[in-house]
Amino acid sequence: MANSRNYCKSLAILIEQNAKMWSATSRLNFKKNLKNKFSFDDFIVMDVIAVYKTSDCEFIAKILCKQKSYIEKIVADLEKRKLIACKNNESFFTTDGEKVYQDMFISYNSLVKSVTRFFTENDLETLFRLQQKLQNVMLSLSNSDVI
Repeated sequence: MANSRNYCKSLAILIEQNAKMWSATSRLNFKKNLKNKFSFDDFIVMDVIAVYKTSDCEFIAKILCKQKSYIEKIVADLEKRKLIACKNNESFFTTDGEKVYQDMFISYNSLVKSVTRFFTENDLETLFRLQQKLQNVMLSLSNSDVI
């Protein structure tokens, strides 16, 4: 199946379908649990800020594979809502932003737990490792003449 000649039966479409289903399920989870106050995209942008301490929109867009203009709107909205601030070229959460991020993280983590309970720790580690390997191969190919 992984080497199927048909796209509709290939590993590529399976990966694409799973990514789209994960994204759609995450968005629904956020709508339900956070009562439309914050979106899944708000969360993933805030998560990048939490990890990398930057609100550089070009950097965030590359990490999340999103359009820079879209990320700029989200960052501007987070700043307007006083959830993030910047000082000495470092971005951080305000007190309200930290609370919002924690609420978002709880919502996201409940989804992760509901999905991962069907897998062993070894399954998850293998899946993560293989996804990283695939990502590295795809990045390598995108920088070559193959594509």
